[in-house]
Amino acid sequence: MRPQRLLQIGLVALVAALAAGAISVHAAPRAQTTLNVRLSNDYPSLDPMVDATNAYGWAAITPGYDRLVTVNANGNGFGPYLATSWVQKPKSITFHLRRDATCTDGHVLTAVDILNSIKRFIFVPKRGGSPASTSAGGWGPGPYHLHADNKTATLSLAVDKPWSALLGLFAGLPVICPAGLTALQSNPHALENAVYGSGPYQLVSATHGNQIVWKLRPNWNWGPTGTSTKTMPTNLVYKIVTDPTTAANEFLTGQLDAGAMTGPDVNRLLSNSALQHVSAANWVVAGVDFNMRPGSVFALGSGDALRAAIYTAVDPNTFNQVVYAGRATVTPSIFRPTMACFDPKTKTLAPKPSISAAKAILQKAGYTLVNGRLSKNGTPVPKLNLVSTSSFYPNGGAYVLSVLQQLGFDVQLNDLGSTYGPVVIAGNFDLEMFYANRPSPEPGTQANAEFGPPSPAGANIGDTGAGDPLWTKYYNAGLQNVGAGRCRYFALVQEDNIKNHYFVPLVSPNYDIFYRKSLISKFPSWPPEVFGFPWHYVSVG
Repeated sequence: MRPQRLLQIGLVALVAALAAGAISVHAAPRAQTTLNVRLSNDYPSLDPMVDATNAYGWAAITPGYDRLVTVNANGNGFGPYLATSWVQKPKSITFHLRRDATCTDGHVLTAVDILNSIKRFIFVPKRGGSPASTSAGGWGPGPYHLHADNKTATLSLAVDKPWSALLGLFAGLPVICPAGLTALQSNPHALENAVYGSGPYQLVSATHGNQIVWKLRPNWNWGPTGTSTKTMPTNLVYKIVTDPTTAANEFLTGQLDAGAMTGPDVNRLLSNSALQHVSAANWVVAGVDFNMRPGSVFALGSGDALRAAIYTAVDPNTFNQVVYAGRATVTPSIFRPTMACFDPKTKTLAPKPSISAAKAILQKAGYTLVNGRLSKNGTPVPKLNLVSTSSFYPNGGAYVLSVLQQLGFDVQLNDLGSTYGPVVIAGNFDLEMFYANRPSPEPGTQANAEFGPPSPAGANIGDTGAGDPLWTKYYNAGLQNVGAGRCRYFALVQEDNIKNHYFVPLVSPNYDIFYRKSLISKFPSWPPEVFGFPWHYVSVG
């Protein structure tokens, strides 16, 4: 018998003996390590394709799912992940894929598998947003043409009209394994409480309002450049801690190891020698959003003067101090100042914040104070519902409330906590403190919550700009131009916002990220891309 055949028989016998327990193998086990990471809001479900506009839905499942590309560590551009390379044209993008990524059930991912996952994202009914408008960006209005070839390991997406932002959504979109798609056939809610992915971690448990527990897959080795399971914790726990003060206390007492913080409590953590601090940009611009749906207080035409007055009265610099202790980036535009296509003209166009100037706008439009309440022709302005959440904006809602009251508005401030997302998506507000997290540095995708149709067809919060045919037209034109011309249209978008007061831009937040200095010795390249929100978007190593 040939030596090769003898070797094969010997290997089969060895495997059988190991399976039967006849032979014991003693290998030094890896020391168990646990990392407790703060998630600052509850997740709606573990199915981000359904909760397309909820950033915490995307964040919750990041450790369990792989993606085609990743955002680079500096926040600009994209790097390889499941896709080793790609070719982008004005109306298409083609990816060349890895062939070694395996799902938790051992299935090796193919190009067709990834295509089927993307198809599910396109067609599944959503609780807000669409493939054209999600928390991670969009692919334009479609139709979408997908093609996959297992033999060449290629996958392509084509659209009928040029669209400059074809890549960013792939940095956030999870790839669902075939077993997950099969489970959906018998149970449409199968992915809401289970994870079927090929990511570096496997789900152990998930409890709303408490925590999500993950277990490392030691053989995972197909992540972005620089990631390795050798420098990842064996156990990863996302602790849901919505209150910033509580989170700061847990950092100081050792209950939290890493996470993002906002508000005045950041100062307490900055002075703690056991914690490392890194600031990273969030590309979205936060501010005050008006509900402009027909018949609303702030609708186009009837509510123009009210929007203009509020736009003029709220001071971005004061807001920055109250909420972020001055650490956010103040901007006069719906684009962050360091972003491509930011319009510098907005610096001179934006009104100088002034309560007295805001009152003059109201007086000129015929508004007066009757018994201390803003009225017109003897009829009081309806009581306003201002929604916010302290986990996003500590003290921010209270500041805006005080400004509105100085102008004579009757306002109810509602701090919604974990119910913030569903209320806002449904349009159940008059004004909302808008906050989002955008993984894509592509210009324009960060502002997608202000354009197009409202939920469920799109992600336009409150139907911002409703009735203005140019508002969305300029925005889409910017995305449909792939050359230098796109900035010309994006400039019109930014200037139109100041002229018509559709959205009050205040600051572009920065992530104040803290993690224990002791982690550096445990995980030298910590944290890798896979540590979820906001680790998947920025590097703090």
